Parts: sequence; C-alpha cells; structure tokens
Amino acid sequence: MGESLWWVLLIALLIGLVSGYVGGLLGVGGGIIIVPALLLALPLTFPDTPVGFNAAKTVSSVAIVGVSIVGTMRHHQFKNVDVRLGLLLGAFGIPGALLGAYVGARLDNEPLRAIFGIVMLVSAFQLRREPSTQTTPSMPILGLLGFGGGVLAGLLGVGGGIIIVNGMLLLGFDAHLTVGTSMLAIVLNAGAATASNTALGFMRLDVALPLTAASVVGVYGGATRANSVDTATLRGYFRSALVLVGSYMLLEALWPLLVH
Repeated sequence: MGESLWWVLLIALLIGLVSGYVGGLLGVGGGIIIVPALLLALPLTFPDTPVGFNAAKTVSSVAIVGVSIVGTMRHHQFKNVDVRLGLLLGAFGIPGALLGAYVGARLDNEPLRAIFGIVMLVSAFQLRREPSTQTTPSMPILGLLGFGGGVLAGLLGVGGGIIIVNGMLLLGFDAHLTVGTSMLAIVLNAGAATASNTALGFMRLDVALPLTAASVVGVYGGATRANSVDTATLRGYFRSALVLVGSYMLLEALWPLLVH
C-alpha cells in the first residue's frame, strides 16, 4: 500500500470516528461532519484528483447507513425510538432521496456547497424557537418532514436528520426520543441515497469502507452519551454544530466570488 493510500485510510478512520460520535449524539447520521471533512482533507492528500461534492456525499451516505443502524439499536435499548413514526418518516423520505440524487448529479460543486451551508444555517436559526407542546402530527406534516429529509439525503449526503430532528423538536417531541427516532428514519433515507448516488457513478469505496467501519464504532459512544444529556443541552449541541459547519461551507462556496 502506497504512502498516499495510508493517508487516505488514516483520514477516513479519523473522520469516521468523529462523525459517528456526533451522529449518535445528535441523531443526524454524521453527514454534517463527513461531507465538509472529506472536501477539506482528501484534496490535501490527492491534490491532482480532488474529491467532488457528489463523491463526498455518496461516501457519507454509506457511512450513515452503518451509523444509523447501530445508533437505532443503541437508542432502542434506552427506549428512545418510536418505531412506527421512524418507519413512516423513512418511507416518505425514499422518493425524496431519489429526487435529491437526481438533482445533485446536475449541479456543480459550488452551488451544492452553498445549498449545504444555507440549509445548516436556516436549521440552526429555526432551533432558536422554543418548542411547542407535543402534539400528534398529521400525516401531511409527517410526509413533509420525511420527504424533505430524503431530499437532503440524496442531494447533500446528510441523511435527512437535520430536517427530521429540527421538525420533531419544534413539534415538542422529547429530544432523546427525537434523536433515536430520527436514526431509524435515516436508515431508509441514507439507504435510498446510497443506492441512487452509486448508480449515478459517484461511489469511492476506498474511502467509504474504512470511514463506515470507524463511524460504527463512534456512534456507539455518541448514542450512550446522548442518553445522559438533558434536552436543552442536546438542542444547544445541535444548533452549534449546524452554525459552525454551515458557516464554513457557505464561506467555501462564496470565497471565489469574494476574492474576485
């Protein structure tokens, strides 16, 4: 194995561990870490063959499938998964993931980075609102949450947890139940996104396999930690992660325009 391949393996393992932990803690699959980290780290290792956004999001989707399966099982041990709700959200998300992958394949890197950043920042702003008293959401509301999560999974490689977690928290669901239920929905969203983006030719197995293995290890610790953190703190963690990642991705997309 060449030196450059060892670097790719090391980078993938480190990204996987961190993203898995974050995914298990916040219920978002870890894509908010994986996609920006791959876009930043891999071009430094392979400057002649930079990784495009679509390749990064496909690798992210593979890892998210593993993370969400293990995370769901771990959260279920703590009785923090509404199985019926998670499956409904995930089922609504499958056509959205197929649509998101189709649209993403026709966009350049910069617009995708900008969309990624804007979605993160808007979601963080929405989380500033105080949650309402929990009510039973109507089927159209569930459909919108699930479909929107699926679109983001296929388009951006984030699993859809950003919309699902945000929506459930604003509807007044307990943060721990929200995290676990979101992980179940993401299994279906990320699975559909992985299949569609792989069919479009964006897979990088040399990165996806070690990153996924490390993510599965990390998510166990994150899910365990989430069970011991109060709801307000979880909301704060989630909002802070969205602001940091969203700001970075939006700046990356706009920087070429700003310097000219």
